Amino acid sequence: MEKSSHSFLGTTLETTQWFVFLLASSVALPIVIGSIFDLSFTEVSGLMQRTFFVVGITSFLQGMFGHKLPIMEGPAGLWISIFAVMAYSGAQSGKSYIETLQTLEAAMVLTGVFLFLFGVFRLAHRVLFVFTPLVTGAFLFLLTVQLSGTFLQGMLGIQQEIEAIHVDQAGIAFVTFCLVLGLSIFGKGWLKSYAVLIGISIGWLLYLGVVGGAEESGGESSIISAPEWMAWGIPHFEWGVVPLAFITAVILLSNIVASVVAVSHSIYGKPSYTYSQINQGSSFLGVTHGISAMFSSIANVPLASSSGFIHLTGQKKKAPFLYASGLLIIIAFLPCFGRFYFGNSFPCS
Repeated sequence: MEKSSHSFLGTTLETTQWFVFLLASSVALPIVIGSIFDLSFTEVSGLMQRTFFVVGITSFLQGMFGHKLPIMEGPAGLWISIFAVMAYSGAQSGKSYIETLQTLEAAMVLTGVFLFLFGVFRLAHRVLFVFTPLVTGAFLFLLTVQLSGTFLQGMLGIQQEIEAIHVDQAGIAFVTFCLVLGLSIFGKGWLKSYAVLIGISIGWLLYLGVVGGAEESGGESSIISAPEWMAWGIPHFEWGVVPLAFITAVILLSNIVASVVAVSHSIYGKPSYTYSQINQGSSFLGVTHGISAMFSSIANVPLASSSGFIHLTGQKKKAPFLYASGLLIIIAFLPCFGRFYFGNSFPCS
């Protein structure tokens, strides 16, 4: 009985830690898209709700039926770039933002079709020869370098048009960072395993105590509401989107391989995967692209940063990851949760 209780507590804490990681990795890019397309507060709130739902369901599907590894599916940086370019080119050609978003929905659907076909016809693993140990190591190093600038700006409070450093928020961010890093390096036992959860929890409490949460924002949402289907309207297909979708699909194949290689290395101590795993991952990435388009969200991809999370926490079990993904799906139906977690980002009636 005591062993069972200990196992339940450990699984609960690991699930919570994965959930915090999933949540934190999902929240930023919808705000960026809202800024690019000049979306209202209510529209950004809806996009964030749909993002939580899509991240949860796509992560669960990939973990259960795709590559079957604990790899978070998160909004793709590549798609953010495509959204930004399309917003600019659409405005130049006289399109409204909603028309551009409908075209982007179509682009995600077509990209998903290509990815699905790559997997079904067993073409996805053909890019494996590129990922030698040297390339994989360089990829992980460059990933760290690329993300460090974004993280540092976020820690200093420098975002969008805000160029001044927020001293109080920056102080809390660096305390949280040092706490997580210190526990990860010097902590023993459960302190080391749950360093991320402990650090983020303490940082969150400090933020509420010092800053007092987010500023009031207008708009209300019901306590329980389902993510909206096709919030941007019906996908608008154009022939010019086809080559864009094909090229994007080819680029994303390398993303699948890199993520599977990195995470399998973190779990098993060496890259351990099969061609079938890569092809299934591609097929289900195609399916998840379709889900993202149908829920008017940003297309998700396997995030290689999951390997860093696994290495940092030592959490190699898949079950807590799946539980956390399911929990994120449930949270997407509870907009009021955002008020508790993000201050007043998701006001509720």
